[in-house]
Amino acid sequence: MAKITFTKLGLKVNKDINTLTFNNNEIEVKQYLPQMEKAELISYILENSVDNVTNTFSPVRLEVFFALGLVKWYTNITFTDKQFIEDAVKTYDQLQSSGLLDAIIDDGFEINEYRYIERLVNETIKDYEDYANSFAGMMSAMNSDAFNMNKEIDEIMTKIRNKEGLEELAVIRDIVG
Repeated sequence: MAKITFTKLGLKVNKDINTLTFNNNEIEVKQYLPQMEKAELISYILENSVDNVTNTFSPVRLEVFFALGLVKWYTNITFTDKQFIEDAVKTYDQLQSSGLLDAIIDDGFEINEYRYIERLVNETIKDYEDYANSFAGMMSAMNSDAFNMNKEIDEIMTKIRNKEGLEELAVIRDIVG
């Protein structure tokens, strides 16, 4: 078999863009996103999809941040920090209810690229949940909780040594006592 050098193949990253018109605006949708940018997108989606109370993935948050991430990373639509971070749910509702989100996904995306991102997100969530429910994951969570508790105890001890917050400690003593 004759060998050929990789360079001789002349391969280039796909930079194709699909254009759609929405409300008299041309929306550009990348047909391929380089892997490093995909990794950033996946991180953004997952970091923002965790419910802070239960520390589990929220399906609603996942839907919101998946959609916002796709629009931000794949299109020429820009957001203010307020729209993208503070008012993310409101921004999602505007994208969804106006039909723009469906237009971008249905008419703008290369279907295999969309499915690939969706699969990466779902696999990463499954891996995270499998780890969190494993013995190693539970031990890691317990170690983290113990570390945080030690920090709190250290802070209380420092306050006691410095005679700060003694009235707070008196309340705790009365409750425990």
